[in-house]
Amino acid sequence: MNLLVNASDALGDRGGTITVVTRAQQMTTADLAAFPHGETLPAGPYVELQVADTGIGMDATTLARIFDPFFTTKFTGRGLGLAAVIGIVRGHRGALRVASTPGVGTTFTIVLPASPGAVLTAVVDTAAPPVAMPTRTVLVVDDDDGVRRLATRALSRAGHRVLEARGYDEQDATGPFDAGGAAAFVQKPYRASELVTRLESLLPR
Repeated sequence: MNLLVNASDALGDRGGTITVVTRAQQMTTADLAAFPHGETLPAGPYVELQVADTGIGMDATTLARIFDPFFTTKFTGRGLGLAAVIGIVRGHRGALRVASTPGVGTTFTIVLPASPGAVLTAVVDTAAPPVAMPTRTVLVVDDDDGVRRLATRALSRAGHRVLEARGYDEQDATGPFDAGGAAAFVQKPYRASELVTRLESLLPR
């Protein structure tokens, strides 16, 4: 998300193109050595994520500082977006490299070790079709506008009537659940489908 936000900012008012590519890669030690600190990673199967934009690009001075905490070229903001990205990548034993040319654009390339788990195969569901859920009224409370809109849109598409609320403090948010009253928990960041499925599993049909 942070990479896409930065790419969008780089386009500015003039517009342009953001391209997101994912692919499986068999990485050699030479391939990994092309990434900063990549020489410490083992060769093997990786997943590559590439986010490219045709924005304003960055000069060498800016490029050398983009992962510094609190460094930002914007008038507003905390400058933590790319610092968080590099932290996440390293935390998952991956690597990241950046290529940028002023006036041409920027490309971020991330490689993460592929999961050794088995690939899931599609299964034809011969069970009876699910019974349609009755319409419910759901209250979505979140102080993050983006998260609240995502949840509201997902639940509305699932046929629920949704009410939204912003303002709450920590005591209001956690108080009702101190005695173990939470029926379920969904960890952020979550998929819209996960939220809908978890909610509907709790409701009587």
